[in-house]
Amino acid sequence: MRPLASLISLAVMIASPVSAEALRCENPLVTVKADDPAFAAQVCELVANASRQLNACHLKRTYPLTIRVLRDASDMAEACLGSYNCKISQIDVLHPDTLPETFVDESPYGEMDTMVYFNSLLMHELAHSAFEQLPCESEACTAEQEYIAYAMQLASLPDADRQIILDAKPVSFTVTLESLNSTIAMMAPTAFAARVWEHYSMPENGCDFIGKIIDGKVSLRNDRF
Repeated sequence: MRPLASLISLAVMIASPVSAEALRCENPLVTVKADDPAFAAQVCELVANASRQLNACHLKRTYPLTIRVLRDASDMAEACLGSYNCKISQIDVLHPDTLPETFVDESPYGEMDTMVYFNSLLMHELAHSAFEQLPCESEACTAEQEYIAYAMQLASLPDADRQIILDAKPVSFTVTLESLNSTIAMMAPTAFAARVWEHYSMPENGCDFIGKIIDGKVSLRNDRF
């Protein structure tokens, strides 16, 4: 990971101000709103890096997107740390300084550097934003959405941080498509994330499997444990 100072300086050069509270990234489709212009510039660079990973997995976003970095957890939708609103094409994500306030004692994410975790949350929501622009009924595609979002989130983590998640919910069985369902995704997201990585990291899966989801060649709509 690049030093914070170099990330900020590079992002400042490639981003142009839209207003006192917003920054248009080098990619003109992306606007970041944050209370700190330097941090908004850093987010622009994180989005650029994330986009390269997403593009490699058939997830190329073509619509304008606004990213809001919020410091108050009460401003977030429901009890989320990050969310994507497809109706207004907007991602909301908590600032790294606020994230520690949201962790419960047993949360494995609390063991990570907050900036590393923030980056992974951003990747998760960017994956949602890229997938949800494709034809799919949102309620029916919950498992597919979360599979792609968690695969991209865990892929973005350094090995040691990813292992924290995997150790929190060890997978002791062969992951089948039936075990990657919306019930687990909603009720036990960390366990779902661990199952996703176990499946996604198999040599025959990876981005090829995500491509099959996007093309409608595979479905995860089978709510069996």
